[in-house]
Amino acid sequence: MRIATGLTAWVMLQGEPFSKSPLPEVILGTLTTLGLYTRWALLGGSVMMFILVFGNDMRQDWGTVGNNMHYVLYYVLMIAALRFNCFALDTRRAAR
Repeated sequence: MRIATGLTAWVMLQGEPFSKSPLPEVILGTLTTLGLYTRWALLGGSVMMFILVFGNDMRQDWGTVGNNMHYVLYYVLMIAALRFNCFALDTRRAAR
């Protein structure tokens, strides 16, 4: 179908449902910054990045995919270093 209608028409059709709905970026970013529910916020952010990378792969927007892969790497590093997170509110809450 994309060959017949062109890539632009397909991108506009796929992007329309997301244009009026708020993305969870602010919530996930705030939770990660505060260190509150850190594990869940990082997992949610990882899922969000997977969806964004997959969507950009489908659009064949390789420049954006390359940029998004940096964020995927950051999420991987933050999840791997989660046990060293001594400043998080989760850590302070668990100490009580």
